[in-house]
Amino acid sequence: MPSRPVEPGRTVHPAMTAAVLASLGDRSASGRTAERVAELLAAGRAAPERLHALLVGELWASAGGPGLQEAADRLLAVFGTPRRAAGPESLAEAAGRLEAWLHLGHRTALVAGPGFLAVSHRARLGGEPAGAESLFVRAVQGAAARARVGRRVRVRGGSRAADWRLEWDGAEPAATAVERLRAAVRRDPAAGWRLSVAAGALQLSPRTLQRELARGGSTFQAEVLGVRLDVAGQLVRRTALPLAQVAAMAGFTDHAHLTHRFAARHGRTPSAFRLAPEPDLTAFG
Repeated sequence: MPSRPVEPGRTVHPAMTAAVLASLGDRSASGRTAERVAELLAAGRAAPERLHALLVGELWASAGGPGLQEAADRLLAVFGTPRRAAGPESLAEAAGRLEAWLHLGHRTALVAGPGFLAVSHRARLGGEPAGAESLFVRAVQGAAARARVGRRVRVRGGSRAADWRLEWDGAEPAATAVERLRAAVRRDPAAGWRLSVAAGALQLSPRTLQRELARGGSTFQAEVLGVRLDVAGQLVRRTALPLAQVAAMAGFTDHAHLTHRFAARHGRTPSAFRLAPEPDLTAFG
């Protein structure tokens, strides 16, 4: 997706903001931001991205790293028992699937290696993340990795707050072809994905990719459509973008095509989904 400013309307999932608010407690410098966020959450509304960023900054200023870790642990408690990740690539695929349901303005670029994930926190639809925002995401990813990997995970900071590595010991199985395909499509959902193109990107033959997908009870078309609908749902929920623009960014030919596919999958149109209560995060984690 392009890293460029878009119209206002980006929000943060209430569970994420509520975790920060609870950890901040009565330590807010002015109280105004916390009061406004509390009012929105009490009304069942998601907080704007800018208010969430202010809240994270206040938590960092008042409680430092332990405060951000407390908020991260509160957020992870929402998901219950996490699904196990087979290895770094699987962990990266899981993070990519979930993070935009939480907070679409920024993204983490993840590079998997033997026993590690290199992470860079970057702009997605707006400006670069503030240092406190990156440190909070680092805390969330560290806690999530420990839960998913089921062993000790070390979090090593880089030269900037926005760069870090998650490292753990022991050999891990490689990600499945399905996971790798989903991750590739998620990085560029609007690309003209064809079986031959995807297979080449994954360094597989088209027949091998088809066979791996069939083994998991899926097809190439179903996987591409599933990722595109996921991306469309994130954009619908976390932004006020016109649906025609959502369709183009998620890889659908037009608004009508998006609406038809979206209604078939979710039982409601994108417009109705935008107005409905927040989706249960356990479905994406």
